[in-house]
Amino acid sequence: MSAAPYKACSCRDPETKRLLGKKCQLLSNPDHGKWYARYERPPTPNGMRRQPRIGPYDTEAECQEALDNILNGGPTVNEILDDYMESLTCVQRTKDNYRRSLRIVRELIGEYRSQYVERDDIDFMVNYMQKYGKRDGNGGLSKRTIDMAVCQLRAAYELAVLRKRIRRRTIPVGPDPRVVTL
Repeated sequence: MSAAPYKACSCRDPETKRLLGKKCQLLSNPDHGKWYARYERPPTPNGMRRQPRIGPYDTEAECQEALDNILNGGPTVNEILDDYMESLTCVQRTKDNYRRSLRIVRELIGEYRSQYVERDDIDFMVNYMQKYGKRDGNGGLSKRTIDMAVCQLRAAYELAVLRKRIRRRTIPVGPDPRVVTL
């Protein structure tokens, strides 16, 4: 799917009472309707398609700028984790433990642009780890392993901020009320 701004309004068909959206005859009028865009996000781990919509914007240029900012959301989570793992100066056994704890993080949100990881992505990841985290899919991971993975993800984001690869973000992480700076 190509992401492009489109103009739509909230006019309704007089007979069916359904929204006309992009089909409204009045959209050729510059003062009628607002600009929106829909873009493709990576599917959820269970394969569901995600196409968030942004808008409304007054002009097509504003909408295109917002869309460009979303589509160019910095490095992927996998790229940030790779940098983090390369920067570690601990013993190999510790690195191997970190690598194992980050396996599901990489599988579930690794291809996402780092600036656009949302709370629902983290919540889904933590819930998935609790239920199906083992390699064979039978059973979940321990709280300690999940906490280690979230802690390593946080540390990777902090390193990316220090290296100026991304800007600072604060998002809630997991089902408990902890707030992690990402």
